[in-house]
Amino acid sequence: MEKYHPARYPLIKASVEAASSRVNWRMRELAMLHGANSQRFKQGATSLVAEETPNGISFKRSQKFKNAIDSVHAFWKEQGSVLFDINSLAEVDASDLDHGRLTEFGMPAPHFYLHFGEEPGFHLERQPSVFIDGVYMMTVPKGGRNGFSLAFVTNEAGWEERSERTYGEEMEAAGRIAAAWVAFDEPISGTLRRRAIAGEPAVTSDPTMDRVVNEMDAMIGRLCAAEHAGTFTYAVTRH
Repeated sequence: MEKYHPARYPLIKASVEAASSRVNWRMRELAMLHGANSQRFKQGATSLVAEETPNGISFKRSQKFKNAIDSVHAFWKEQGSVLFDINSLAEVDASDLDHGRLTEFGMPAPHFYLHFGEEPGFHLERQPSVFIDGVYMMTVPKGGRNGFSLAFVTNEAGWEERSERTYGEEMEAAGRIAAAWVAFDEPISGTLRRRAIAGEPAVTSDPTMDRVVNEMDAMIGRLCAAEHAGTFTYAVTRH
């Protein structure tokens, strides 16, 4: 089950917390060794921060996006922890959502996570080891209209055997998110193409995000088709 982001996310958070504890301990060591107000401590602390946030990682931005995923994941758990795997729907014909509206189709649940995994090949072109792993979809009203909040999340190839990373790298991986909102009376793909998708620029600006957006109608259509066929409640798509 850990291949699914909702099941894996507690492990991701634990890795972030372990990296944070490691950095805090090293900071305390420097303070004890040199004195918290000394020039040598300040130099050592500056070097440690640079070491833990390589390659221009924006810790502040990653923290902001990780906090967003924390909230999304917690809400998903509170609302029943419903999870579907798109790869289990391979034999189901999609409902036609190209020009339709969500109000015209029965959704499988008001709040759920839809798993893509590596199978669809949604690897980021600029960072091929990272792929868009799935999307949390939550019924959320906005501006007097009913609709879905979408939060796309990522994973990395070989995540099961990942080596220890810096605090900044752990935060960056935890905070990769792309988020948007679509009203029930709007087409999903068309609306996402017209509106800016917020989130981590490495994800939102990558050409692969456009591919995922273009395929959202078909993927949600397959979910709707499966439900219409009466297969959802006990189907292997629900985990």
